[in-house]
Amino acid sequence: MTAAAAKAYLVQAGKIVADFVPPKTGKFVDAVGAGDAFSAAVILGLYNDWPESQLLQRACGYATATCEIQGAVSHDRSHYQRWCDRWC
Repeated sequence: MTAAAAKAYLVQAGKIVADFVPPKTGKFVDAVGAGDAFSAAVILGLYNDWPESQLLQRACGYATATCEIQGAVSHDRSHYQRWCDRWC
């Protein structure tokens, strides 16, 4: 769950089990796709059993990076490759 750019929470069984305040960036372009990016990273983290704090940090980072591009997806593969390199 997110509170826009202010904070993100991981909630399980109705209880907050982790929270994260993402760092501010100065490159905001477009928020389209940020929620989907956040959700995709959360699903990947749950699938791979990432620790809760790491999961939120990665999801926020990926969503923030999505806000730095125009539109929901990038046609530049390096945008995605840098996340694969960091997380694999």
